[in-house]
Amino acid sequence: MAEAQWEMDVMSSLKDRLKRLTQSSAASTNNSEASLHQELPSLKPAAAPAEDPWSELEAVIYTNEGGSFVMRTKHYPLSYRHGHVPLTWNDSGHEGIRLLGSAALECDREQLLFLDTETTGLGIGAGNVAFMIGIGFYSENRFTIEQLFIRNPAEEYAVLLYLQHKLQQYSHLVTYNGRSFDWPVVKNRFVLHRLQAPAEPVHMDLLYPSRRLWKRTMPSCSLGTVEGRQLGFYRMNDVPGSMAPVLYVQYLTSENVEDIKGVFIHNEHDIVSLAALCGYLCDLIGGQPLWKQKSAEELFRLACWFDHIGRTPQTEEVLEALLQYPEREKSAFFLGIAQLYKRNGRHQKAVELWKAYIAMHNDRVIPAVLDPYIELAMYYEHRIKDWQEALHWAEAALSRARKRVSMARGGEAGRELLASLEKRCERLHRKQYKHSERKVSISRRSITSTRVEQVSISDLL
Repeated sequence: MAEAQWEMDVMSSLKDRLKRLTQSSAASTNNSEASLHQELPSLKPAAAPAEDPWSELEAVIYTNEGGSFVMRTKHYPLSYRHGHVPLTWNDSGHEGIRLLGSAALECDREQLLFLDTETTGLGIGAGNVAFMIGIGFYSENRFTIEQLFIRNPAEEYAVLLYLQHKLQQYSHLVTYNGRSFDWPVVKNRFVLHRLQAPAEPVHMDLLYPSRRLWKRTMPSCSLGTVEGRQLGFYRMNDVPGSMAPVLYVQYLTSENVEDIKGVFIHNEHDIVSLAALCGYLCDLIGGQPLWKQKSAEELFRLACWFDHIGRTPQTEEVLEALLQYPEREKSAFFLGIAQLYKRNGRHQKAVELWKAYIAMHNDRVIPAVLDPYIELAMYYEHRIKDWQEALHWAEAALSRARKRVSMARGGEAGRELLASLEKRCERLHRKQYKHSERKVSISRRSITSTRVEQVSISDLL
């Protein structure tokens, strides 16, 4: 009996504990949802001490419902030039935003929020804290940067609360490698603080178009390299991003603002570079003036990018501009341009480029590639139905393939290509024979018909 009473007491105790946990969880959820739908939290500067160390950085300690944090605000006029690129954009920039972001959304630069974080590590797990979150945005006639900094981990909640409402004001998020790093880190911090992360805006990660355009012309596509090579902005005495975690730990120990000053400057440069690069890419996408300043390689990559996103008119416009370049610059891209024309149904232009490429490399005993010969053989066989011309190019490819195999340059792939070309030539020989037989048959029927008509006429006379 006593044992049964003990079991009932244990069960009652467990029920009470579960009830309390459920009520606590529901209250927390309600608070999170309520905070999400509130207006922008009341942000006000905290009372500054007589000797405020943050004033040297033009930073201010702010408080909101979540606590306090440091915010440094910088304003740039649109006439400011980051390297040789101004922060203002051409009228074509709106079309560029649509191509970089979402073609379904109309957007201008006032709806872009630029974001870059400085973190305590390189992963995106729970242990990686974004101790500084830099955001930038256009408003009226200037570009504004706000750097949100936590002096200790307890201030992170206040920063996230401010950022949560800031994100809801913009339709597009602009980062550099933020799709893989910055945004996942920020979302994880919201989850850990039991805050509902805002729905992700349309994400414009500028790393991907930068790679498409410049990965073959620059040693790397890091933001520092891109801003130097493309924007003409070179940092002097800059703190490397890899040093940011070390300097933050040093600041936590010393509480000396001077220890973290370099990280603020580094993050500020990152945000301004994001805005300048976004405008530069939008102008590059939007029209021809910048194309004349680009190398043949960059124009070809731009055409490939347009083709990748399904913008055929822009693809052909860029290709036409590229074909105006001197022969020595554009000839290296003849085969690539021909493939783009072929993909877009401009077969005649592709044929001209394949023949131009062959003419330029005709003096080589063994050509580097056989693609233009094979493409011409396919074109004349399947589209023009000119068996003789198709056989001419197929046999030209076959003879060169045999030379490559005989010099042991092709390997297994070369032998497979040789067998394929031999089959193609045999098929074309058969088609040409049947075609010639058909012509002879038609000619004989025509002669017979003529003779019958002559006999009929003589009978009538």
